[in-house]
Amino acid sequence: MERLEASAPAALLRALAPRPTFGVHAAGNENRLFLIFEVLSFEHAFDGMLAWEKTLLDDAGPLFGINPRGFLSPPATTTAEILGNARVWSDVIIRNKDVRAVFDAEGEIAMLYSFLDRETLLFTTSDETFRVLLPKVRAGQVR
Repeated sequence: MERLEASAPAALLRALAPRPTFGVHAAGNENRLFLIFEVLSFEHAFDGMLAWEKTLLDDAGPLFGINPRGFLSPPATTTAEILGNARVWSDVIIRNKDVRAVFDAEGEIAMLYSFLDRETLLFTTSDETFRVLLPKVRAGQVR
């Protein structure tokens, strides 16, 4: 958590409760981590997350067992000198929820985050984990 606090935008940190729920979803022979934050200010948290996307994998990826170097997307050759390599976060819909996700080389979600509602922010590494957690969070079984 100290690493996240050191690198996340200050406005985002103020918009989230200081103690997240940290858990593991057992999926077959894999353990998938998740973090759930209580959101104190949706507007600041939303803006902060979009701003943090530039370094989110560098900052939080290792916590989730992700090597950030594997997710550089080379830009078009005409813009390579200007933009360098960039990580591409995409909008996806999972269970009728807006999700921001980054994909690995095989096209699988490597990391995602979503505001489940205006008061809950979830980070995880799998759409399956997201699908399992969403109804549990809504029912108050995970908080």
